[in-house]
This record gives sequence, C-alpha cells and structure tokens, in this order.
Amino acid sequence: MANVPHQFEKLTSREENVVVMIGAGMSYGLVPMANELKQSLELVTNNLSIEDDELLTENDPYKYADIVLKHIPNQDKLVLVQNMGIINNPKWFAKVGLPLRGTAPRHRVVARFARENLLHEIWNYNWDTILESAFESVGFTRGRKDGIKQPWNTLFDTIITYDDLTATPTDGFFKIYKPHGCLQAMKEAQELQMSNPVKSKKIAERFMIGQNELSLDKQWTDQEPGGTFLSLMHTSLNHHVMVIGWSLPEKYVHDKLKYIMESMTAEIEHLSIIDPFYQAGHTTIANRYNLNQNEIHFEVSSTQTGLTTDNLFLALQTKYSLKQLLKNTDEQSDEWNTIQGVLTQCDLGNTKDTLLSWADNFLPAWIRLCWRTEHLKVRTFNPFDIRLEKQDVHIPYQGIETTRIDMEMAATIFHYIQNSKINWDFSTFAGGLWDYENTRLVIPLPNATFSTLHVIKPLVRMIEEKVAYITSIAIMPITHNSLHNSSANILKNSIMQIVSKPQLMRDNFWKSTNNLIDYEDII
Repeated sequence: MANVPHQFEKLTSREENVVVMIGAGMSYGLVPMANELKQSLELVTNNLSIEDDELLTENDPYKYADIVLKHIPNQDKLVLVQNMGIINNPKWFAKVGLPLRGTAPRHRVVARFARENLLHEIWNYNWDTILESAFESVGFTRGRKDGIKQPWNTLFDTIITYDDLTATPTDGFFKIYKPHGCLQAMKEAQELQMSNPVKSKKIAERFMIGQNELSLDKQWTDQEPGGTFLSLMHTSLNHHVMVIGWSLPEKYVHDKLKYIMESMTAEIEHLSIIDPFYQAGHTTIANRYNLNQNEIHFEVSSTQTGLTTDNLFLALQTKYSLKQLLKNTDEQSDEWNTIQGVLTQCDLGNTKDTLLSWADNFLPAWIRLCWRTEHLKVRTFNPFDIRLEKQDVHIPYQGIETTRIDMEMAATIFHYIQNSKINWDFSTFAGGLWDYENTRLVIPLPNATFSTLHVIKPLVRMIEEKVAYITSIAIMPITHNSLHNSSANILKNSIMQIVSKPQLMRDNFWKSTNNLIDYEDII
C-alpha cells in the first residue's frame, strides 16, 4: 500500500490554506514529457537548418536546447517555440486528450479548492494551460478586471513577468505563478511581435527551457524574475506547501528558499510531496523544513493502478465535502451520525470509488441545481451573479453566513444512499442516482416549484441523450421546512414541459418515491 504520511486534516478543515507547487508530473499522460522534448527541438534544427556536431551526441533535451538557442539570432525564444510545433498543439491547451468533461480529476479538484479559498496561490512550472482550463471550467474568469463581489474567488490570472506581478489584483483574485513561462503567454508574445516588440520579447524571455537558465546560480535582477521569487520565499515561510509532480531540480529555487528555511521548525502538513518517486530535490527541501521522507512523501502510483494522483485528490475532495456537509447538519440527527461515521472511515489512501464519485459528480451537480431554483436567499450578493449556465461551475460549500439548505438536503440524500442496498452510480447522470443493474434512474429534486424552466434544462438534456438505456425514472422530492412542498407529480410535470423524446412523455415511464428504501420496494 502507498505511503500516506498524514490525512490533510488542516487543509480539509480549513485551518490552513496552502501554496501548491506543480511540476511535470501534474500533466503526466496529457502532454509530452521531458523525454519527448528532444523530438520537438529536432524540428527546430530541421526548420532552421541548424548544424552542430554537438547535437549529434547530446541526448539531454535541456542541454540540447542550449545548443539550439546558440544558433538562433539573439537567442530569440519566440522563434524557438514557433518552430517546436507546440505553440498551437491542442494537447498543451487542454483541447484534446482529456475526458468529455474537459478536465482531469487532479486539475478539477485543485481548481475547485481554489474556489473554496483553500489555496493561497499556485506555482506552476509547466508550460501547458490544462490547469487554467480547469479554472475556467469551474467558474473562474481569467483577467484583472473588477469582478462581481462574491464570498469566494471569482477571477484568476497567470503571473509571467514582473509587470504581471505588480498589476493590482482585485478582491477574489487568484494568482497562478508560471516562472518557467507559458504557451498562452507565448501566443500573446507572438501577437505583440509587430505592435509592441519590447513587451513581446520580455514575455518570450520568461520561457525557460535550457539547462543553463534552469540550473545555474544566476544573479537575478530586482525585476525579472527576482521580484517574483521574493513572493515565493514569503509564501513558503507563511503557508503550508504542497508539491505535486515536481522534483525541484532547479538550483535557483533552492538557492532562494534556503535563506528563509534553515532555522524553520515545521509541523505536520507544513510540507507534502506528492510524487511516484522521492528524488534529490525533495530531500533538499525536506532538509530545509527539518522533515524526513516518511513525514512528507505521498508515494502515488506512476500507472493507473493503486493510489494515483487523481485518486488522492478525489479523496481529498471527498474528505473536505463530508466535513462541510457535517457543518450544515443538526448534530442530533440521523444524518449527522451517518456522515460522521463515513468520515471517520475516510482514509485518503483507501477511499471507496463510489464515495469519490459521489463527491466529484453528484454533490456539485446537486448544489448547482439548488442554486438555480431561485429559492436560496443570500444577503451579501445576488446568486444569479454566479455563472450558473456553465455545466461544471463549482459553487463553494462555505463562505456564506446563512443556513445552507442545499447542504442540509444533500445530507438527507447522503443518508439515504448510505442506507440503501443498491450500488448507485453517480457519474452517468450528474445529479442523478443511476441504478445500473435495474436500468432505472432516481432524480432527487428540491420540493419547490421551478419558476423558470432553465433550472432543470441541463438535467433533462442529459437524460434525453441516454433515454434509450432507461427503463423508468423515479422522482424523489427532498423536503425542507423552508420550502413550500411540491408533490412528485408537480415536479414531474415541470420536467415534461420541456422534454422532446416520446419515451419521456409516457406517463407510466415516471414513478415517484419518498426515499431510496421506498424505491427498493418499487423495483
């Protein structure tokens, strides 16, 4: 079994927000890794007719890049990237190679955690924009314009140059530092090549690829990128750090960090290394914190078996979701006892797949449905300022000083699920309970009349796509004393107003159930 040195109790309990440092392992399996980088660089030598005897024997891609750069006028990074064939490659921009939902679990959970204000900032040492795509998917807006005031993060942007760092952020603004550059920024540099060549060059120069710039002890200026790394030094001292898929090979990073960590006394969770291997760079930073491998290393699998990075983050999301559910549940209730019992058994290294799927697929969809009903009243802002039209927008489980009736009702559903004998599937119909064995679908709905049809349109469209596989659908009203009761028939009629498939229009296709125990009697 993989080593799980701690359970991230402080992160999932909101006691500490963390700085996340991301390396190539975060994008493993989605974009070309370092061992494939040389093939892209060979394209440059062919396109630009570069000849050098050193290239014939050099196998290290980073040293190979140094040799290639020597043959490019002014060592122009933009020319290099344009000829590598990666600046428009859809893999690097999360356009291909990802699930239909458009994000990998590890990226999706990190983006949701940023929305939940669990993270302080991210340092991403990758060129790809997969993480940024996940941020946009869960409801973030990229840019530095003034955002609509909400109790959680709504805007994000990447910090590439010193100019980006000094731009004044607004409230709710989340920073993703990319000290090695970014392909999206290189596209911007390409667009600015004629209109603003100075800015174009400044952006392009931040694209770090050669062995020399990644490993040598350079005397950084106050601005590029020395000022940026002052922020890294500060946050590493004042926040817990999570390192994901990054071996910390860069000497300049260690040289900057060592000045603030030599006398540090660290505590549990202060440093966590999530990586299949424990490497020399990990040892160096662990020594700065006076911690050892057994205290910090989450040995995730490098294959799709065992504890993968995806499963670890899904388990973290599950643990956090259960804790937030517990906060919104009466301690004297059966629901509270059920949640507490499951939470006690929730081990990050061995969480059941069905529980991971419930937290990843069902709960976010249920919360979106509740917010679309117009029945959640929030004093501090208008709920319709949230981009509820987005399929995977994440509405945080905290941040509002009011009773979360959506979470209370979610606790009721969770209690039903845990006491059911059926092995429910939560991923086929997000927000629905799919009984695969009996090909029947149960749809939990708030017991409120839907005043606008857009509330249930996403659910109906999802059902219509797969209606041929469904024997029947049972409506399960979820009651709450703050809502006016609506019968299952009223809820069914709301849905039938917008269905178009003949099978869904048959009255005998629809059932009703008060809870999942009653449903089991129906079948």
